[in-house]
Amino acid sequence: KDEMFVAERGKGAYVNNRRMRVSGRREATQMLIGTGVPHLGKPGHGLFLRELAAVMPRFVNVRRSGSAALDIAYVAAGRFDAFWERGLNTWDFAGAAVLVREAGGLCGTLEKSDDLTRATDIICGNEAADRELRAAAFEAYLERKQAEFAELEQVYLQKYEQAKNDLGAARLAAEEERRAAAATV
Repeated sequence: KDEMFVAERGKGAYVNNRRMRVSGRREATQMLIGTGVPHLGKPGHGLFLRELAAVMPRFVNVRRSGSAALDIAYVAAGRFDAFWERGLNTWDFAGAAVLVREAGGLCGTLEKSDDLTRATDIICGNEAADRELRAAAFEAYLERKQAEFAELEQVYLQKYEQAKNDLGAARLAAEEERRAAAATV
């Protein structure tokens, strides 16, 4: 498409000189979500898959175009209801974030900061979509933390068992030394 997206703080957002507004959908099951997938060589694949698994059952569909800036502009235009992505640089989304805010939407980080100057992730959409998408991302975060805790628990249990075995072996060796010493006296 031959489109020009323009926004200026306090003056609104426009596409080809037509005013843009974020979508007005309130039901997650009717919302279309945009996202970006970590590319080869970037970390975060496991977390992304958990987030995607939490997002997909809640929303009508998830799309990826390959351009965070364009996807966020589509949120401002009401074509997507929300967007999230991790592992970005500020220049990937800063201009488009102005579009969303000027179109009446919310734009921030997944860690709930409105300051995007040092952000590496973004979430944006209308109020209802932002709330639902954050809930799904948080659910994935909790699942990740629970999995990490379970892994740590297994490591510590193994170390505990090993220490217990080592202590038992040390006690047995000490008892044998005591008996040997007593037998020689």
